[in-house]
Amino acid sequence: MAALVLTVALQLWLRRLPVREAPAGMRVRTSGAGGYAQRAVLNVGEQSARQALVAALPNGYHVLPCVRVLDFVDVPAAMKPRLMGHVDLLVVDRRFTPVVVVEVDGPFHHTPQQRRRDAAKDHALRMAGIPVVRVAARGRQTGQDLYRQVQPHL
Repeated sequence: MAALVLTVALQLWLRRLPVREAPAGMRVRTSGAGGYAQRAVLNVGEQSARQALVAALPNGYHVLPCVRVLDFVDVPAAMKPRLMGHVDLLVVDRRFTPVVVVEVDGPFHHTPQQRRRDAAKDHALRMAGIPVVRVAARGRQTGQDLYRQVQPHL
């Protein structure tokens, strides 16, 4: 009985905690007590780039969002801690072999820390033979502009 009372009291207290605002471009829906929330996998710029690629790519290619680098690149053990992140969009062929990575760079990509992460990621991908195309999140690129950058790597 005491455990039940404690659990209910804790849940009521957690509901009073503020839920942090999501970064611009993210859609968030609160899904329960304790400040947990659900959010979109891709921000607006990433969604736009993915939709443009899906529409422009020929049959046989797929655009996968938010894939961990270590899920498709083997790296030396010493590099693994630096490559725990993901790529925004991974274009794969019909055998799901990586073809090209598309990174949609937003305002956070200008910080020194993020530039170091991006450089480590770009180096690992380059060493694995996977090209990287970087586009600005707020750029005025059309789907065809993005396709022209990706097309040489198909």
